[in-house]
Amino acid sequence: MTLQRVRRAMLFMPGDDRRKIEKGASAGADSIIMDLEDAVTLANKPAARAAVAAALREVDFGTVERTVRLNPVSSGALCMLDLEGTVDGRPDAYVLPKVESAADISHIDSWMTAAEQQRGGRPAKSA
Repeated sequence: MTLQRVRRAMLFMPGDDRRKIEKGASAGADSIIMDLEDAVTLANKPAARAAVAAALREVDFGTVERTVRLNPVSSGALCMLDLEGTVDGRPDAYVLPKVESAADISHIDSWMTAAEQQRGGRPAKSA
């Protein structure tokens, strides 16, 4: 039997604000969600991706779940750039907003499985 993580308190923060990410890591939430979608302007998305990737590598999150909210699959390249820019930081989970079909989830699941296998990890799981 595997234990499921209980998420009683989830804290959203803009992915382009390192200070808020650091504060969020010690705020007592069960999960922090570093948002690359609605909380970040189009012009700031590349910087936000870099900030989230750096935070995943450098910030001590303790037992807090590290989650990244992607741009939707329908945004085209933005979603894939988000994944490519953050996967090496090995977040605990991704949030995929505005899912329009099962194909959206299947697309991300296939990409994540391949990315994990290339990096020597266990295949990703969709929930």
